[in-house]
Amino acid sequence: ESRDISKKRAAELLSLGKIEEARSFMRRSVDITHAMALALIKECRKRNIDCIVAPYEADAQLAYLNVKNYAQLVITEDSDLIL
Repeated sequence: ESRDISKKRAAELLSLGKIEEARSFMRRSVDITHAMALALIKECRKRNIDCIVAPYEADAQLAYLNVKNYAQLVITEDSDLIL
């Protein structure tokens, strides 16, 4: 439900020309499917990019890997994690 609300708010802001504000709501409206994640992982592996997939909440692990420079990039759909 909150994704739908974010999508509507993004559309409203876009219609008002408030592009930067709309982007924030657009990010919250995206639903990452298992198929999308799997496709990204496969593409990374084809390019010899190591990937770690956490089965549950991984905020602390992601932060640690990033701060210790073990990770060059962190991708998460979790909006409460900012590194």
